[in-house]
Amino acid sequence: MLGWINDCVEKLVLAKFDLDAWHSIKEKAGCKVEDGGFYKLDPYPDQTTVDLVMAAVEVSGLSAEAILETFGAFFVEYVRDEGYDNLLRCQGSNLKDFMANINAMHQHLQDTFPNKMTMPQFWVEDDESGDGAIILHYHSKRGSLLAPVAKGVVCQVASDQFGYEIKMERLRTQGEEGAEQTSWKISTVDPDNLWKLTMRAECKQMNATYQAKQMKCPFTGMTTAPSQSANRRLSQTINTASVPSVIEVNEADIRRPRKRAKFSSNQPSSLPTSEQPSNEDMFFDSKEIEEGDPVVKKAPSLENTSVTAPLSIEEELSSEPVSDSAIGLSGRVTRSLFPYHIMVDLDLKIAQVGNKMPTVMQLSEDDFVGRCISEFLVVTKPVGIQWSWKWLRLLEDQAFDVQTVEHSSERPALKFKTTVVHVTEGSSLAMLVLTPDANNLQELREMKMTFSDLPLHGAHRESILLREHLSSQINSAAKMEQLSHSLEQEKTLLESMLPAHAAEGLRQGKTVEPRLHKNVTLFFSDIVNFTNMCHRLYPWQVIEMLNRLYCVMDFLGERYGIFKIETIGDAYVCSCGLPQEDEQHFMKVAHFAIAVNHCCRHVVSPVDGSPLQLRIGIHSGSCASGVVGTKRPQYCVFGDTVNTTARHESTGEPGKVQCSSTTRALLESHCKGSFVLKERGLVSMKGKGDMKTWWLEGHESNDVVNRSALEKLDKEILDLLAQSSFQTVLRNRVFESIFSPVLSIAEEIPKRDE
Repeated sequence: MLGWINDCVEKLVLAKFDLDAWHSIKEKAGCKVEDGGFYKLDPYPDQTTVDLVMAAVEVSGLSAEAILETFGAFFVEYVRDEGYDNLLRCQGSNLKDFMANINAMHQHLQDTFPNKMTMPQFWVEDDESGDGAIILHYHSKRGSLLAPVAKGVVCQVASDQFGYEIKMERLRTQGEEGAEQTSWKISTVDPDNLWKLTMRAECKQMNATYQAKQMKCPFTGMTTAPSQSANRRLSQTINTASVPSVIEVNEADIRRPRKRAKFSSNQPSSLPTSEQPSNEDMFFDSKEIEEGDPVVKKAPSLENTSVTAPLSIEEELSSEPVSDSAIGLSGRVTRSLFPYHIMVDLDLKIAQVGNKMPTVMQLSEDDFVGRCISEFLVVTKPVGIQWSWKWLRLLEDQAFDVQTVEHSSERPALKFKTTVVHVTEGSSLAMLVLTPDANNLQELREMKMTFSDLPLHGAHRESILLREHLSSQINSAAKMEQLSHSLEQEKTLLESMLPAHAAEGLRQGKTVEPRLHKNVTLFFSDIVNFTNMCHRLYPWQVIEMLNRLYCVMDFLGERYGIFKIETIGDAYVCSCGLPQEDEQHFMKVAHFAIAVNHCCRHVVSPVDGSPLQLRIGIHSGSCASGVVGTKRPQYCVFGDTVNTTARHESTGEPGKVQCSSTTRALLESHCKGSFVLKERGLVSMKGKGDMKTWWLEGHESNDVVNRSALEKLDKEILDLLAQSSFQTVLRNRVFESIFSPVLSIAEEIPKRDE
């Protein structure tokens, strides 16, 4: 799935719950992506989304179906906020039309996005019960897993876009009892709104007068106002054998095009000119005319006409000029105007094809005529549809996909977008208007077609070029998104090494001016017996030990609001009160020092497995800070406070925190009773003389560093260290396999010299 989906899941959790809930869900799902870190245009495994949903079910206590339905409803708003509001609102004027066009929107997204998406298919039809409800079919390659999402989307669209509430009754589930789709019966909660499912409000009155509208044949141009009884009969049957009309003659001509005899110019008609049958006269049989119907002339008898054979459609347009009332489309014009159409009869036998169908399929026109359409084309979308006259009726107002049946490696399968047009109401002919389904230039080449093969009367060529342009833009947007995330990560990394103001100044090429900080508390620490350890360990073991220790200290520093300045070997230097002022700088450093002294025991020495011990010193005062150097610039602090803090660390004792008199005074005045300060006495310090110091410990009344708080902190530290243990073992094995032979040889060289 595209990162869109996972990003929407994150926003849904943040909107419905909070950030802690999202972190809990990510932890349970094993998702390592940072907050807001999903690339919207990049693909992610389906399992990632499934894991997030299942974790959300566990955290929220709701059912999976309820979570997915909520996600579907939220996804509609998410898509609108992403800039696709107009695209959604232009899909249809009612819910049925909206769902009928949703496949086209999916196809648009699938063709323009750089990474192909697995889109579901929708198919909608009227309920056979005739109560005004509609049936929605849903098919997905993922089965019925995300069917509740589709339900949530449909309900939200009905409410938000069309202004009424619907209810969806599931009829079947994909994969159960052989069902190929998940189907729902959709009706409105308010029965008075049922008509809105298939009709827009301004068309309701028009629908009431539908019976009175004129009918026009697209091939002959004949128009008439049919009677109500005739209209009912035409809508109930598609067999027009009892209605001898000009269309029937045309059907015969289409099936078997051949040269026909014309009206004899030397033999005058036995009928006066005023009484000769017109196109309008021949549209309905006299049996269809009833008393009280609109005025329609009866077709007079043709017994006395001098006609040797009926006119073909081609001859009809090529002979005498026709009047405006009889203008229509001949077979020749139809084949040119719709070069990829196929006309079929009731038996689905092909009666006519467009000019270019034989060319692209490497067949002759005679190979098509009279054969069943299923021999040439198969319906691919919606899934499960077979060629039948009933399906052609249902597909009349919707688009669907077909594909050629026979193809080889030299001639790949041709794909077409298709719509159905019935020649006249109740006609026994249906025309399939096809368009090559080439979404971009690459697909056009794969189908071995060029622009000259596309219909001239249409926007197909412009559509392919537009999609090519959109695809290029989406690719550029995807690269920009990745670049943006990369720059954001680099910014975060830079600001972790330098203060924000210094990092921003360097990015802009400016000189970072030094700053003076009046109230700062510094922290210094080092590892007891570190020098002896280094003599007995491999270099990578020393690095690994320091890395684990500093990871723990960095974690605690973030917890207590400490700014890390630098590490020099086993020395760790940090502070509070710079680069930003903090009135509680002394208290935060005191909490941090006690927590570090307690938690460092979870990191053991590789020499003998004993817990590490630190010497820690803290002191408060003023200092200056600035960035020094142009290559690998370093943020440093300067002043007597720095030197004094270093002396408190170097003169300290293992496993204890030594506190200066200045820091002790601040703690006593502002945090009285929260810490235990035991007087150590005078301590001789290099360059400082004798200074009075204190041992710092936590008090049980202090909820931050009392025994209970430190025990909870132990669990977090152990979890933190466990995450890197497996990688540490693997890394050490690799180092040993590479460097052990080299070090063994290096150790043997002095022995040989002796």
